[in-house]
Amino acid sequence: MAVKREELEKIMKLSRLSFEEVEYTALEEEFNKIIAFADHINQAVYESQEERVAKGNAPVSYEKLRQDKICESLSNEKILSNTDGVEGLFVVKKSGNERIRG
Repeated sequence: MAVKREELEKIMKLSRLSFEEVEYTALEEEFNKIIAFADHINQAVYESQEERVAKGNAPVSYEKLRQDKICESLSNEKILSNTDGVEGLFVVKKSGNERIRG
């Protein structure tokens, strides 16, 4: 996939940049190098996934994960029993003597 001149002009207009004619050619080459590099990375990622599947190390599917266990939560009073809680919230020192509630 290569960047066309029209696409480059659209990008420049959206970013409110302007370039001389000579610079457009250099920019076009740079964009094409960036896209080629991204394509190379994508291909490497795709190939490594295929290799993992071929070796039996496929990514874990969600169906194979264990079910979540629902546990009883602690009450706000219990959580705030060891802190300086105000109105059911934690009080956190911001800096110096200032305090914020969160």
